[in-house]
Amino acid sequence: MPNSKTARSGITKKSHTIIVIATAAVAVLAAFLALDTKGNVTSEELSAYAWQMRSFSPDGRDKVDVSSHRFFLSINATQIGGKICNGFVGNVQYVNPSTIKGQQVFFTDMGCGGQGSLIMSIEKALQDGLGNGMAMSENGNTLTLRDMVTNATFTYGKPQ
Repeated sequence: MPNSKTARSGITKKSHTIIVIATAAVAVLAAFLALDTKGNVTSEELSAYAWQMRSFSPDGRDKVDVSSHRFFLSINATQIGGKICNGFVGNVQYVNPSTIKGQQVFFTDMGCGGQGSLIMSIEKALQDGLGNGMAMSENGNTLTLRDMVTNATFTYGKPQ
């Protein structure tokens, strides 16, 4: 039986637990997005944004404009995360200052049926690229990731 203070506030143990978990999740996400970088691995600018995908090229040549979608990427010295259709999060290893490789990157597994095969192919290409290793370059407002094996290229911009 709830005590009188809990009963008056309308908060049960179950809802209190949900609130605590949600608050902790928001704090972890905020900390993830705000983590500082180390040395020359990457710049503070890189981790300061949830970069928005502007274009995708499956082969490094033919670009597809995806700026109307809400695809984003956050990256810092140790972690990577973002969303295309599914959300993803994991560790990132810097093979050298301009090459990254995803480690233990987990994607949610939602059906994204109404969004079409292009979106699913972009997501699959990013997942493959993180496994293969990706060349990374930043030039002002643009972040580019290129799969070292397939040449698939992802161009991101700072949020507008």
